[in-house]
Amino acid sequence: MNPQLKRQRPPVPAPGIGLRSRDLIALLDSAYLWMRVGREPIAEAVLDGLCALAPSWHYPHLARALLAELKEDYRGALTMLRTAQKLSAGQDGSLIHMHLGEVLACLGKLPEARRELKAAIELDPRGTSGQWAEQRLRSLSSTPKMQPPR
Repeated sequence: MNPQLKRQRPPVPAPGIGLRSRDLIALLDSAYLWMRVGREPIAEAVLDGLCALAPSWHYPHLARALLAELKEDYRGALTMLRTAQKLSAGQDGSLIHMHLGEVLACLGKLPEARRELKAAIELDPRGTSGQWAEQRLRSLSSTPKMQPPR
């Protein structure tokens, strides 16, 4: 299970199709498991279904962004992270900012990446997202400019 979800059970918008919140959470957990065992196409199908079942829930969009990051589809990840950010209403802000910073760095957009990483640090200075963002921000400052993917 995603460590960010262990801390608090995410509120799930009622999809109106007879599935309970815990069913949607179980589907989300299964997508993370499929990703972990290298079965990305199955994870992607589960996440696409979750986005359709609960379109206002930001977690499936965030998970789709992580999957896109794994595939080095940084432009797709950026789009999905922006969608998750809009839907999250501030929830999980540090985690989303951290991933936005990473994706923007991979795209070679370093000033924007630094802004996102700093936002993650401000929101969660002692938590996992904030600490990771701080390490990444330091690494951006100490390495030469990255070339964007082709």
